[in-house]
Amino acid sequence: MRMIRNNCHLSLESSNGINENPSNTIDKDFKKIFHPLDFILFITLATKYRMKKDTVTPFSKKHIVLRFIIVFSVQILAFYRDYLLDINLPNSNAFYFLSDLFYWLIIWVGCCMLFVEELVHRYDSYLLILSIQELYKSIDFGERRKNFVIWNWISVLMIFIFDVLVTIIFYANYQRFDVVNLISDCLVIKFDMVFFHSYRMLALLTMYLEEWTKCVQTLNNEFNEEINEFRCKKLLKSYDNILKSYELFKKVFQISSSFLFVFCFTYTLYLFKALFYIMDSFGRTMLYTKILLGLIDLKKESVVIAIIMSYIWFLKNFLMSTVYNIQYEKFYIKIKDAHKKVLQRHRTFSKMTACGLFYIDAMLPIRLLLLTTNYVIVLLQFAFL
Repeated sequence: MRMIRNNCHLSLESSNGINENPSNTIDKDFKKIFHPLDFILFITLATKYRMKKDTVTPFSKKHIVLRFIIVFSVQILAFYRDYLLDINLPNSNAFYFLSDLFYWLIIWVGCCMLFVEELVHRYDSYLLILSIQELYKSIDFGERRKNFVIWNWISVLMIFIFDVLVTIIFYANYQRFDVVNLISDCLVIKFDMVFFHSYRMLALLTMYLEEWTKCVQTLNNEFNEEINEFRCKKLLKSYDNILKSYELFKKVFQISSSFLFVFCFTYTLYLFKALFYIMDSFGRTMLYTKILLGLIDLKKESVVIAIIMSYIWFLKNFLMSTVYNIQYEKFYIKIKDAHKKVLQRHRTFSKMTACGLFYIDAMLPIRLLLLTTNYVIVLLQFAFL
């Protein structure tokens, strides 16, 4: 049975929130929400769970370790080939080597951070999907779901294509073009994809919270007592599920997106949310700035293009981080709004009165007794005067 009122869709099917032993079955329509995100994460070797047919399962530790070895080996090989080319340059020096090493250290640290996150929270990622599916079954936001899926495809493809194009353009103008380095940089795109994945997850939770608030706001007493009681229990379980999903979300993405670090090369970096995201942006900017310093022997046209690509990449990171922070703020605002709506709903409640003279509750007999006693005392006082 589904109750629809004032754009509020609340499923009245029985639900117990997050089960201790949840079923790993995935609804086909629900699966479409995560198709674009899982597709890109699969390409960049950054998937956090396995969706196959109508089921979802966590990755085994062996699978995560093997994937990390492959990615890390490519990064090490790219660094080694880069180092061999660097030492043969006539203008190579210590600063050039250290700046290049710093960039690769950032990449390695980022890979290790994601590896630890995927390994430690592999089961939490699996539970997060099942938890959001429970919300999908209990709260329906209608056409907004289709729009959400469409924007998932559009935005994730735009970011992926942008990253690939910037990488290709940079290396196409780089005299030391190397296939291994190109593959390595393409794998680094996984950091953007994981970052975007967490952003869309949070946006989805925000939408569910917004719809839940609408359901509370339109809650009324037009239905019989049994249905009202069931709807209230359903809303309570849905809200509890939203909070539990958010707690799982924080666990799953805390390593890759919860660190705060400020690089002093520009004051705008304080808006960045993730330590590696900051370091990745700074590292690329530093790597490309070497061209501006004349540490790499390139043609003038290549220098200009590389500098432009550097600042475009930085601007992209800055915009993504800003949008991510704004989404967090929206979620916090919706939480506060939900609390306000519940309090407003509570204020509309009033006890039954006897023609407005007194409330009918457990205190009524005591109040009547006190009233009678006071009048008796007053009458006795007048009688003895």
